[in-house]
Amino acid sequence: MKLKLLAVILIIIIIAAGFYINDMISSAKKIRVEIDNMEIVSVGLEKATLNVTFCMENPSNYHYSAEDIKYDVYVKEERVGNGTVGRVDIPAKTKACESGLLDLYYSGLGKAVISFLLEGKIDVSINGTMKVKALFFPVEVKFSETKTIKP
Repeated sequence: MKLKLLAVILIIIIIAAGFYINDMISSAKKIRVEIDNMEIVSVGLEKATLNVTFCMENPSNYHYSAEDIKYDVYVKEERVGNGTVGRVDIPAKTKACESGLLDLYYSGLGKAVISFLLEGKIDVSINGTMKVKALFFPVEVKFSETKTIKP
């Protein structure tokens, strides 16, 4: 009798843990990534350096850490660079921001450079992924956004 009771309690604990882990993983997938700001830091003969600020909004009740944040940068549908951002802690029900520098090389940017010189602005698209840790399980979160930047 005691063995059956112990088995039932153990099964209930395992089921509850499964629901908890599933909730953490599905909540991690709801983290929103936005490009908060993009500004040109410097313009040289070979490249432009941008300061890119990413904000991660966590609507859940769980604390997460985002790691391995990687992104590709496109101008006029041409891949012109990529970058990474360090580890970011995202507390529950808050927004956490992190900035990083990105070098955009001009090679292969013919249309984009002409557009930038004529219009004084340029549309930059950023597509990326980040790994969010939900307990011991990494959850991949994808993000994509287009911003117009001016010098």
